Amino acid sequence: KYKSIEPVFMESIKDDISEYVPYGTGNLTNNTRVEKNKLVYDTPYAEQLYYDTNRQFNKDVHDKATAQWADKAQEEMRPIWEKRLQRLLLQ
Repeated sequence: KYKSIEPVFMESIKDDISEYVPYGTGNLTNNTRVEKNKLVYDTPYAEQLYYDTNRQFNKDVHDKATAQWADKAQEEMRPIWEKRLQRLLLQ
């Protein structure tokens, strides 16, 4: 059952995490895709931004923008994701 809901679940996680992704031109957010069970940020600078914990990110578009955005999103969203997964599994 999980394999059938995995794409839907991962797309919802991608949408949730996007609020934490730094936003300049939108290129990083717009070049994010789900590949199997992981998110791929397909820009040459994604990894550099992800690990740059000393940078102050503009929060005009994404007010939660931060380095290590997936980790931060997981800290805050994990209970919601677990409930969402449970609902999908019960469908």
